[in-house]
Amino acid sequence: MTAYVAEGARRGGVGRALYGALIKILTRQGFHSAYAGIALPNDASVALHEAVGFEALGIYREVGFKHGRWHDVGWWRRALAQAATPSEPVRFSELDL
Repeated sequence: MTAYVAEGARRGGVGRALYGALIKILTRQGFHSAYAGIALPNDASVALHEAVGFEALGIYREVGFKHGRWHDVGWWRRALAQAATPSEPVRFSELDL
């Protein structure tokens, strides 16, 4: 999934609200972790991800081409469910959203 917040709507809680809903759905579906890739540099996106519980994993150097140049892509992880044995994800149609 990729989400971009319009420039005029940034710093108003939209990104945090989107992640709140996504994390709730992924957790209810039984996923163990969520991962995020961020084209760097992007201090605002890094701050958002870390504010909602993501932790830095590492960086892939020059793997993303955006706006006419190569970018490093940083990877972050957020723990979700702590199930001992994984099960099949719950279908969206079975969730009470």
